[in-house]
Amino acid sequence: LAEIVPREPGTELPPGATDSRIDGFVARRAVTIPPEVRDWLRFTDGPAIGQGGVFGLDDFDETYGSLPGFQERNWLSLGTDGCGGYYVLALAAEEQPLRPVYYVDPHSTGYDEPTYVVASNFWRFLWFLFRSGPGEKDWPFHEAVVLAADPELASVKSAPLPWEADGESRN
Repeated sequence: LAEIVPREPGTELPPGATDSRIDGFVARRAVTIPPEVRDWLRFTDGPAIGQGGVFGLDDFDETYGSLPGFQERNWLSLGTDGCGGYYVLALAAEEQPLRPVYYVDPHSTGYDEPTYVVASNFWRFLWFLFRSGPGEKDWPFHEAVVLAADPELASVKSAPLPWEADGESRN
């Protein structure tokens, strides 16, 4: 799917990270990188695709340096929306074995809590992110469309669902 995502003409996906590089980050930051994120990082490390780019190891490190609360909350920053908000993977969510992805909007909830949940897991997040484009309104706010693609999202209780946080359901 990452191969078909629109990106700047002439740009290629960056190569993946080695296991030793991933392990070095894990040791330095004392954080767990789940198997699905490791697989992604081995495929490509920090591609400039999606709304605000999908983060890689250097971006994870930079985010933990500038927003240490993310590391304290056991969140792994996956990217931005291009407007100041972050998508973060909840590494230790109460919904285990799910690892939901939250959207954190510093303008509405600050950096201390998720604004709402956007996907039940990392792969579903990438699927939504790569399918959504400028002006597309289904993800994450169209309840029926989102739950049809990600039914496990309804079981996430650690953050509001987007249509609940938004104050209205769009079925």
